[in-house]
Amino acid sequence: MNPYIEILFVSFIWGTAGTFVKILHLPSTTLTFFRVAIPTVILFIYLSIKRVRLFRGNNTLLLIASAINAVRLLIYYMAYNLASIGNVSIAGSTTSMFIFLFSFLFLKEKVTVKKLVLLASAFIGLCVLYSNKPLTFVNKDFLGMSFMLLSTALYAITVIIFKKELSRYSKTETIFYQNVVGTLIFLPFLFINKPFPAVWQVSLASTSGFFIGLVAFVLYFSALKRVSATVSSLAMIDTVISVILSAVIFHEHLYINMIIGGLIILCTSFYISRELSGPKIKDVVQEAIT
Repeated sequence: MNPYIEILFVSFIWGTAGTFVKILHLPSTTLTFFRVAIPTVILFIYLSIKRVRLFRGNNTLLLIASAINAVRLLIYYMAYNLASIGNVSIAGSTTSMFIFLFSFLFLKEKVTVKKLVLLASAFIGLCVLYSNKPLTFVNKDFLGMSFMLLSTALYAITVIIFKKELSRYSKTETIFYQNVVGTLIFLPFLFINKPFPAVWQVSLASTSGFFIGLVAFVLYFSALKRVSATVSSLAMIDTVISVILSAVIFHEHLYINMIIGGLIILCTSFYISRELSGPKIKDVVQEAIT
């Protein structure tokens, strides 16, 4: 498949995440289970057939990274369950910005005027996005967007901290390790949460976990092998797709602050992903833009 078409497919798949959440009406713990369990089971079978020895190297770091990713995904689904898809999706497009910020602390990147301007631009975009929301956790939109920012920041930290360890493994192994602990943590909630998901919910949640948690990552990594890594910036199209789906399917309103704030955030993210020249931070941003 043409790598540019692959990236577009990836963007569409990621853009449906919020739609799946709203349609399923399942607890966040149950949604998280299906999101991590489907890739884990499929990849465990695949890696076993390939006779890949699992959990070699620093197992402690791998398990910690996987546990943090599980918490991150739980907060991610809580955000979509609380707030409108459009607001949450735009807030979730800040991954590269958080990595950019944390790179000063963890990767010892040099602080320049251009980098400070980019961070200031991202902050302004967030302020515009929040401008019509009461600054209180009683407001579900405010709480959901804040949860998504926390999830995004947490993911950025884990990518930077564990990149060196995970770089020793293939992309397939990395996806497996990222999900395996979450599968064990959230399995009990599948039976604790009442009522038990209906057959159609299990089917749709499994489909979501398969495409969002596995197919999208496989296509994304496949595309990056054959084209410039800067094409990964196209993956931010998923935010636009999320907003469009929320308006068409759920009739969510598009407010002027969402449009302006979203454009500022997306343009800043696009510029960061394309223009950063530092080898450390550039590699991390390209990998984590998903």
